[in-house]
Amino acid sequence: MSGKLKDALKKRLDENYTAFIASLQGKTAFELIAMAPEITAAQQLHEELLDACDEEDVACGDRAVSRKIRT
Repeated sequence: MSGKLKDALKKRLDENYTAFIASLQGKTAFELIAMAPEITAAQQLHEELLDACDEEDVACGDRAVSRKIRT
């Protein structure tokens, strides 16, 4: 993956992760506990998606990246 594409992908991942974390701010402890699996998945995807993403995924555009982040 080219440096420019990787930088763009990293920026998009960081923006989406930051938005997800911000959405958790108003949640109660009970809601956060119920969301624990989703929160863990988001953390893992944020850390690992760059390594798992290849040129074909990046070429598909934002839809491929967004689909992986929401999963």
